[in-house]
Amino acid sequence: MKNWLWIGIVAVLLSCEKKTEEPADMGYNYFPLQPGMYAIYDVDSFYIDCQFNIYDTLNFQLKEKLDTFFIDASGHLSMRIERFVRNNPSSSWQIRDVWWAYVLPTQAIKVEENMKYVKLIFPVLNGKRWDGNAFNSITDWNFDYRYTGVDETYSNGMLQFDSVATVLQQQVEGNLLLYKYQLEKYARGIGLVYQIKINVEGITNSNPNQYDPCEEKLPPDVLWTQVPIMQRIKLGSYWEQKIIDYGME
Repeated sequence: MKNWLWIGIVAVLLSCEKKTEEPADMGYNYFPLQPGMYAIYDVDSFYIDCQFNIYDTLNFQLKEKLDTFFIDASGHLSMRIERFVRNNPSSSWQIRDVWWAYVLPTQAIKVEENMKYVKLIFPVLNGKRWDGNAFNSITDWNFDYRYTGVDETYSNGMLQFDSVATVLQQQVEGNLLLYKYQLEKYARGIGLVYQIKINVEGITNSNPNQYDPCEEKLPPDVLWTQVPIMQRIKLGSYWEQKIIDYGME
């Protein structure tokens, strides 16, 4: 009888113990910072300024390598990111610039050309929004960052990824004068795998009293409002990078 009594007491005590909860998945591995990690991207870009007859197109490869940790001016433990470029796979890498990044409990910060951006927020949840420019001086861009996909599959035709988060950083459509679009994709354990940035100002002929040499590029006898903005670029830039290789060095 006593044995059964003790068994009952132990069972009650065990049932009252606080269950150990699994730690929440914050999604930190979408933005890994480990010395020696690298990623290589194919980059396609163009820059157009029709007023000065500038039409530059560039195709090259970009390499980002996570170098070492250091304490930045704000006191954060940051990762030095060395960025290299080359014209093609047979060319040698040339240093381009140095960026850095750090992770806070609720944010992933990247400093690009001395401009600080909130790239991700944690936990990574579909639909969450944030101000990507919270720590910089940009005021003319209305960047409302948000997750439009989490833990999705993604293929760029060369590499396949099983768990990718998509961040829509800017989208201005339905505007006859401007088109802006910016998006990034991050894979767990790898980081950035895709980026696209488009910023276009369109040609118009709405002011007959002001001559603009760019108007000559519009089709004759066609209203500028009937021409898609990407076919009447006055001033524009385009940048697209796709990951083609990654690993450790």
